[in-house]
Amino acid sequence: MVDLIMNMIRFLFDAITGFSSLSIVSPATFNVALYNSALDICNNVVKPFGYTLLGALILFELTAITTRTEGIGQHGFEIPMRFIMKVAIVKIFLDKVDVVLLAISDLTSDIITGITYSGTSLTLASGVADMQANI
Repeated sequence: MVDLIMNMIRFLFDAITGFSSLSIVSPATFNVALYNSALDICNNVVKPFGYTLLGALILFELTAITTRTEGIGQHGFEIPMRFIMKVAIVKIFLDKVDVVLLAISDLTSDIITGITYSGTSLTLASGVADMQANI
């Protein structure tokens, strides 16, 4: 029974080691054609749809702002400025959504690399030795 458990643990460690070498590859180098297709879909489908939603939300927000600021007079400057800041943040995010997704991928690759190649990472020998010491 102990041999079965130890073989399962060895299999898991080997699988993790093999997976970690594949998981640190960026999407652009892992499969170039698939990555270019994803960028085309992002630029030709997702961004125009996002800009359409942004335009609709701008229209709805402007109608709400005009009804809120009708009776305020000259002191209603804060509400439109908050609206302009929201629109600017969303517009910048929509313009750079592919860069944001690539940055998330790079961050996860760096985290996996740090976990895999750190001096305190688990190896098969240390894991098996710890398991045998605790049995």
